[in-house]
Amino acid sequence: MVEKRKYAVSRDIGWLQGRHSWPGIRRVVQVIRTTSCRGQKRTETSYYITSSRAGIESMHWMLDVIFMGDKKRYGSENAHITLNIFRKMSLAINKNYLAKTGKKKRLKGIMLRCMPDRNRFMEVMTQYL
Repeated sequence: MVEKRKYAVSRDIGWLQGRHSWPGIRRVVQVIRTTSCRGQKRTETSYYITSSRAGIESMHWMLDVIFMGDKKRYGSENAHITLNIFRKMSLAINKNYLAKTGKKKRLKGIMLRCMPDRNRFMEVMTQYL
């Protein structure tokens, strides 16, 4: 399966703020996903709202950068889905660790330091619980 994504971000949200009471909303994000699998093509469009000033903090971007997700190919769809779940869990655990400890470090650096150090790994995991 091959998936391509296109992102569009709009700051022109005056029309939305008058209709809904979402405090802090700053942008509307459109994501168009096109997947191709076994000769069949499917397109799906999703819309999101965000209070972020910086734009999109895309989990997909982090997965691609940290785990090089776009470069990996697996023999079965089940392997792809299972590893994707573990990657997302890893990101969530490590982001939670950073939020709870107030540390200003890079996610990739923390994840790499956990691999050889069991004590650091347990420290990160216990912050999640």
